[in-house]
Amino acid sequence: MNQDELFFAFANLIVSLFTLLIAIVAGIFAYIQWRKANTIRRAKFIYQLIEKLRNDKELVDTFQEVIYGQAWHGQILCNSKMEYQVDRLFAYLSYVCFLYRTKLILDDEFNIVKHKVIKVCENYSSQIYLWNLFHYWNEKKTSCSFLELINFGRENGWINSNSFNDKNSVDYEKIIKNV
Repeated sequence: MNQDELFFAFANLIVSLFTLLIAIVAGIFAYIQWRKANTIRRAKFIYQLIEKLRNDKELVDTFQEVIYGQAWHGQILCNSKMEYQVDRLFAYLSYVCFLYRTKLILDDEFNIVKHKVIKVCENYSSQIYLWNLFHYWNEKKTSCSFLELINFGRENGWINSNSFNDKNSVDYEKIIKNV
């Protein structure tokens, strides 16, 4: 190899290394920008979840009625306004539990709404309503649309799994005749 060929080989190596270095720096910069954008989108999403639970008047009022109302499970009639409101609240909380279980929201993010989930799961009227729906939909050979909320409550001991799974449990009043 003569001196000119050696010079061009060395120059080619320098150019290749420089190009690789620029590509690595550009990749790191792109990754940092992607992480920032993703963090901002995630924060907006979490804010929307919380905002809905705190500022949607119907959800707030329904939550208050569910937690502090007197034995509301007996007031639910098929296709009533109360049923729609309770179903909407439970569906929303079930969705949040799904996001948490699938790790789409993290522990710190879930902790912001966790107390609402716990309050609903511990509430006796909620348990009666969920028990009735759970067994009603099991009879139809499909899953209850609030299964994530139910499972979260059972996994954490806020809903007694033994009596909840028992279709003939005397712990829960039957409000759906087909159960």
